[in-house]
Amino acid sequence: MFAILFVVAGLCQTPTFQAGTRVVEINIAATHSGQPVTDLRAEDLRVFDNGKEQTIASFERIGNAAASGGTKAPQLAVILLDAQNTSFSDQVYGREGVTKMLARLPLGQRIALFAFGDKLHLLHKISTDYDSLREAVEEYGGEQPMNWKPEINKEAVRRYSEMDAFDERRRILATLDALTDLTDWAKNVPGQKKLVWVSAAFPVRFASEDYHQDVERVMQKLVAANTTLFPVSPQGLKTIHAESMMELAELTGGTVFKDSNDTAALVRGAMDEWSDGYLLTFVPTDNQQNGEFHDVRLKTTRRGVELRYRLGYAAK
Repeated sequence: MFAILFVVAGLCQTPTFQAGTRVVEINIAATHSGQPVTDLRAEDLRVFDNGKEQTIASFERIGNAAASGGTKAPQLAVILLDAQNTSFSDQVYGREGVTKMLARLPLGQRIALFAFGDKLHLLHKISTDYDSLREAVEEYGGEQPMNWKPEINKEAVRRYSEMDAFDERRRILATLDALTDLTDWAKNVPGQKKLVWVSAAFPVRFASEDYHQDVERVMQKLVAANTTLFPVSPQGLKTIHAESMMELAELTGGTVFKDSNDTAALVRGAMDEWSDGYLLTFVPTDNQQNGEFHDVRLKTTRRGVELRYRLGYAAK
């Protein structure tokens, strides 16, 4: 998939590129036994573009490392309040989590706010005005998702199962359409973006339903728009469908925040996810700007170190 990864510590100097040169940036999160790795070096890594090894052009610490000589990666946080796939009560927890997070967030973070219910709504354009963003969340108030409540008898159970399956298909397609629309918006915004998706579930069973290719295609579009997905569950300790949400996030290089009654802390965790990591760049040997999707893979010689990053980029 597309390239934007987190890398850890680097010794490469910032290169000078000729005008028109395509430079692929890779943000990398590196961990060992769940803890951040702070001493990764460029020589610890190998990068492959469609299976062909590439030369690392530059490598540096970003985020919190800026205080010790790194740089702060420019970023935009897009918060999506999902009413389509979240019960009305859990939507309340999600909105409260976002407003509390905004009350504690350090100044300067650029944020755009969307909601998805009957359709995708832009609740607030890109802004650093947290008071205005909080007001937009509070004014939104959520939406009632479709809930079937048939009488409990055999015929009702049969009808309920049929309606539930229909509702699931409808929600899958509506959700993919909303994410596609959001991606079309995001690709026109320069720089790296993170999509903080406050949602109880994505209603898709990859193993049994024929939606995998559609889901993968939408995730590739997110990656092509330099957008990493970070789902946040507002369900407290009763999180369901976590595996599906994790699979979606991992396709873009993101991860899921769940299993806590402190939704504000979960949202803040997603907002802080890029606060300490690495930035790697390379110039593809195949520099054709034909719009095709390039698969990117990283390998490390450091035993026990896990790397999380986007899995590709669009050559354009």
